[in-house]
Amino acid sequence: PQLSYPPYPLVPGTSVAGAISSGDVALGAIGTVTYRDGDRLWAFGHPLDAAGRRSLPLLDAYVYSVIDNPVAFDEYTTPYKLATAGRPVGTLTTDGLSAIAGRVGAPPSTIPLTVRARNEANGRTRTLRVDVADERNLNLGSGLDEVGSLAAGEAMATVLGAAPPRFTTSMCVRVDVRQRRKPMRFC
Repeated sequence: PQLSYPPYPLVPGTSVAGAISSGDVALGAIGTVTYRDGDRLWAFGHPLDAAGRRSLPLLDAYVYSVIDNPVAFDEYTTPYKLATAGRPVGTLTTDGLSAIAGRVGAPPSTIPLTVRARNEANGRTRTLRVDVADERNLNLGSGLDEVGSLAAGEAMATVLGAAPPRFTTSMCVRVDVRQRRKPMRFC
């Protein structure tokens, strides 16, 4: 669960996230702002996934604690942050080999995703609202496959009260497409 915290300026030393999605399911990586010049910033000191040009949400983040790794035997087993991604604050535009870069301000285009789950046996429901990165204009696709699967799994685990679910389930999907009058339905 996200902790309520006030907005803060992204300056060197503050936390920031590069995300595939934001909202009820935030999928991304959290790091530290390294440098800022006006609305442009650089962060992490390493790549997100070194994909080059990007169009991802840049989010503020809250660090609960830094966890020491007691089995640090190489450069990959270092301390890490226990943190949560927060609100959209801009656009991650570049994912380079030594940093991510972006602009504070308007977030990028995203695809809205709503997942609703209902347990007909006990009436329990869960609705998740997520904004998923849309990088189709960069020929990178979108995060709908990953984020949709995670959101559906989270909603089902909540309404069924088990992870993984120990019940037989069925799933029906409704897809609203802006260019179609009627939604597409699949069961």
